[in-house]
Amino acid sequence: MAEVAGLVLGAIPIAIWALEKYAEPFETHQNYYVAIQTLRADLTMQKSQLEITLRNIGLENPSMDELQECLCAKFPSIHQDLVIIIKAMDERASKLLGDLDIDINGKPRWTDDSPDRALWEWRRVKRSFASKKNRSLIDDLRKWNQDLRNCLERTEVSAEDDTRQVQTLIRGFNPKHCDSIRSCLRSFHRALKSALQCNCPSSHQATIDLDWNLGPLRSQSAFSAGLSYETDPESEHSWRKFHVTPKGSGLVDTKTTTTNPTRVKAKSAPSSLRDMIYRRPHRTHSTTPQPVQVTAPSTAPPPAKTIANLCDKVRVQCAPWSITGCLQDPEADKDRQISHFSLNQHSEELSLLTRTISLRHLLLNQNRRQAHANLALSAKQRYAIATSIAWSVLHLSDSPWLGEGWDQDEIKFFVNDSSGEMQLVSQLPSNSYAFHQPAITDKSPFSTTRDFSRLIPNKTIFTLGVILMELCLKTPFEELRHTLHDESWGQAVSAPILDQYDTAIDRLDDVYREAGDSYGNAVQRCIKSSFQGPKSTRQFNVEQFRIQFYNTVVAPVQATYSMMP
Repeated sequence: MAEVAGLVLGAIPIAIWALEKYAEPFETHQNYYVAIQTLRADLTMQKSQLEITLRNIGLENPSMDELQECLCAKFPSIHQDLVIIIKAMDERASKLLGDLDIDINGKPRWTDDSPDRALWEWRRVKRSFASKKNRSLIDDLRKWNQDLRNCLERTEVSAEDDTRQVQTLIRGFNPKHCDSIRSCLRSFHRALKSALQCNCPSSHQATIDLDWNLGPLRSQSAFSAGLSYETDPESEHSWRKFHVTPKGSGLVDTKTTTTNPTRVKAKSAPSSLRDMIYRRPHRTHSTTPQPVQVTAPSTAPPPAKTIANLCDKVRVQCAPWSITGCLQDPEADKDRQISHFSLNQHSEELSLLTRTISLRHLLLNQNRRQAHANLALSAKQRYAIATSIAWSVLHLSDSPWLGEGWDQDEIKFFVNDSSGEMQLVSQLPSNSYAFHQPAITDKSPFSTTRDFSRLIPNKTIFTLGVILMELCLKTPFEELRHTLHDESWGQAVSAPILDQYDTAIDRLDDVYREAGDSYGNAVQRCIKSSFQGPKSTRQFNVEQFRIQFYNTVVAPVQATYSMMP
């Protein structure tokens, strides 16, 4: 038997085509003609409904393997029952082809027989259209379609997010690549912590660039990082930037193999950590589904030189500054995928930086162009930043990189003010983390209390919603509060959490008007924590929630960015 999904979606169009052919000689017999055309219309609608349902979970003309893999990943508790329903639809589609006496290629089986045989077949087909089983067929297909839609659409994006751009991004998302990146960045944090066992009087700030999938492909599997160090207690910290290349068996190798190399052309493997996140599908509606690519892990050679004290390395004053060596993950022996990280120099002009500004500071300057005209951001730039930060929450949540106090101050931009005018070195932000910082109370303006934790069950997601709102409206949250609550101006940090929540809710309509439904829905989900499933499963350590978060937040935000001129 042919693959289930292919037969269900393939047999019905063939049956529709056959019905058109069968209707021609019956035009003089009005009742039979109407019966055939009605059955054809019913089949067309049921076929369209099934296609829409499958597209809503990221499938288009799927094979049996693709169908089972998707259902198992997205609906692990009921995937077997869903396959049974689709198999039942398959059996009815096969029975329909049998009644029409045509094969899966649409060829009548009586073509080579005698004319008498052909006439007998026409009479048999004619009698079949007059029977009650056709109504039963349509009723069954309609019921199964409704059951599938109720089950499959329950945890997917709402109809407002069912745009072509969003669905294309959803189909291109690879949860395993996401897991690999999350594991890699946790490993890098451990390696940094192990190499920063110094006695410096002030903490070191480390950054990782959030340039997820927004720039050109890079030739190495590397990402950019930075580290601050103190040169003078009375001045700001200086910074060193460098490339980081993860090494170990858990990385996706640049050499990939496919399960059927004769059917498709080889694709380029992701060339950077950022490019592992999302690969745009290359197929169209008319092409054969691509086979799943299998990655071949490679074992990297051991590092030539381990950096035991990274603080000493970045403090070296020389021109040009350079760095070579590796940072070891101290937990690499615990069956970790990443064993160490190779460091090398960033571009010479970026290896020594003396200043960063926070996203909060950058937003404050958006409506004050006379002060820093070079810091003004276009709409395209603001939505690029929003996309990068949404990706960072997906990859860094539930890790030390995003702590309980994470907010706009931890999102940094490197600037250059050597010419007297402050200019952004990069249009995309970095996420910062302070190593060996003394314990302080939570400084976030969105600190929850026990009474209002039901409103904001996840502070990180709520903060992301606020940041997305700020970038859309080009206004800091404190100023948004000032507009609505003049009496609380200047008290954003100490204001009750209920006031923060109400301000965000009041501004949602402005976001919808400015950015559209997809972006507005993403912001609303973050503010209201409108995610499916029990509270215990709405955590980033649950793969199903990460998929849901990508589908309903990251993909709509990135789709909005991609549509910006």
